[in-house]
Amino acid sequence: MLKNIFTGIEYIVSRMTFFIFIAMVVAVFSQVVLRFLFDSSISWAEEFARFAMVWIAFLGASLGMKDGSHTKIDFFINRFPWGVKRLILIFNKALCVVFLAFISYYVIAALSYTMNTLSPGMRIPMGIMHMILPVAGILMIIYLLKDIYQLVRNEPLASEIE
Repeated sequence: MLKNIFTGIEYIVSRMTFFIFIAMVVAVFSQVVLRFLFDSSISWAEEFARFAMVWIAFLGASLGMKDGSHTKIDFFINRFPWGVKRLILIFNKALCVVFLAFISYYVIAALSYTMNTLSPGMRIPMGIMHMILPVAGILMIIYLLKDIYQLVRNEPLASEIE
């Protein structure tokens, strides 16, 4: 059951990332074609591309958390026996959960203020742009809690097996 839920979350996030990327490519390509061939432009294309890139980066970061593919220095941790390494990993992931929860909580609290500010090009609330922070934070927390659960059950993580 949990595996199906995580598979569904991964599917939705990867598809969202894909479609946002396609929309960004279409907007930028259209902007270039209009500018060079017709001496015209789309007023919101550059801003949309910037916002889309931020969303892609944060959604990709959450997928990186799922895979355990974020940069880490584990030279010393790998020298410990599995039991000690497991405790260090649990502590590390729990610390990341606390940090992400802290960031997500305060960004959600600030969204009410940023929803009143409109972006200059597209005239959409800036809160929509900032909403990716708690979305990605919550996704990362979900993946970290899954990893902690596996570690507590003394199951090695796929990303930690050498």
